[in-house]
Amino acid sequence: MLTTAFSSVEGVVPPGCGLVVEQDDDAVARAMMQVISDRPRFGTFDVAAYNAAALAELAEATDLAGVSGRC
Repeated sequence: MLTTAFSSVEGVVPPGCGLVVEQDDDAVARAMMQVISDRPRFGTFDVAAYNAAALAELAEATDLAGVSGRC
Protein backbone atom coordinates (compact mmCIF):
# COMPACT_ATOMS: atom_id res chain seq x y z
CA MET A 1 0.00 0.00 0.00
CA LEU A 2 1.23 3.47 -0.83
CA THR A 3 -0.36 6.45 0.86
CA THR A 4 0.40 10.02 1.77
CA ALA A 5 0.93 11.08 5.36
CA PHE A 6 -2.09 12.36 7.28
CA SER A 7 -2.81 12.83 10.96
CA SER A 8 -4.08 9.29 11.70
CA VAL A 9 -2.12 7.32 9.10
CA GLU A 10 -0.47 5.18 11.79
CA GLY A 11 -3.87 3.86 12.81
CA VAL A 12 -4.77 2.97 9.24
CA VAL A 13 -1.48 1.62 7.92
CA PRO A 14 0.30 -0.47 10.56
CA PRO A 15 4.13 -0.53 10.50
CA GLY A 16 5.44 -2.80 7.76
CA CYS A 17 2.16 -2.86 5.84
CA GLY A 18 2.75 0.02 3.48
CA LEU A 19 4.76 3.00 2.39
CA VAL A 20 3.80 6.43 3.75
CA VAL A 21 5.15 9.51 1.97
CA GLU A 22 4.67 13.25 2.29
CA GLN A 23 1.72 14.91 0.55
CA ASP A 24 3.61 15.94 -2.54
CA ASP A 25 3.28 14.81 -6.17
CA ASP A 26 7.02 14.27 -6.56
CA ALA A 27 7.22 12.25 -3.33
CA VAL A 28 4.37 10.01 -4.50
CA ALA A 29 6.01 9.57 -7.91
CA ARG A 30 9.37 8.65 -6.32
CA ALA A 31 7.64 6.19 -3.99
CA MET A 32 5.79 4.58 -6.89
CA MET A 33 9.07 4.13 -8.74
CA GLN A 34 10.63 2.66 -5.59
CA VAL A 35 7.80 0.15 -5.23
CA ILE A 36 8.15 -0.85 -8.87
CA SER A 37 11.93 -1.17 -8.78
CA ASP A 38 12.61 -2.45 -5.25
CA ARG A 39 9.60 -4.71 -4.79
CA PRO A 40 9.58 -4.15 -1.01
CA ARG A 41 8.12 -6.94 1.09
CA PHE A 42 5.26 -5.64 3.17
CA GLY A 43 3.53 -7.49 5.96
CA THR A 44 0.04 -8.81 5.48
CA PHE A 45 -3.03 -7.23 6.99
CA ASP A 46 -4.87 -9.61 9.34
CA VAL A 47 -8.49 -8.56 8.88
CA ALA A 48 -9.87 -10.91 11.54
CA ALA A 49 -7.38 -9.75 14.18
CA TYR A 50 -7.96 -6.09 13.31
CA ASN A 51 -11.75 -6.49 13.53
CA ALA A 52 -11.51 -8.39 16.83
CA ALA A 53 -9.30 -5.68 18.33
CA ALA A 54 -11.57 -2.90 17.03
CA LEU A 55 -14.70 -4.57 18.41
CA ALA A 56 -13.02 -5.18 21.77
CA GLU A 57 -11.98 -1.51 21.91
CA LEU A 58 -15.52 -0.43 21.01
CA ALA A 59 -17.03 -2.72 23.65
CA GLU A 60 -14.71 -1.31 26.29
CA ALA A 61 -15.34 2.29 25.24
CA THR A 62 -19.12 1.81 25.26
CA ASP A 63 -19.24 -0.38 28.36
CA LEU A 64 -20.53 -3.39 26.39
CA ALA A 65 -17.88 -5.82 27.59
CA GLY A 66 -19.47 -9.18 28.26
CA VAL A 67 -22.56 -8.49 26.12
CA SER A 68 -23.05 -11.16 23.49
CA GLY A 69 -25.33 -11.60 20.54
CA ARG A 70 -26.02 -9.56 17.47
CA CYS A 71 -28.25 -6.56 16.93
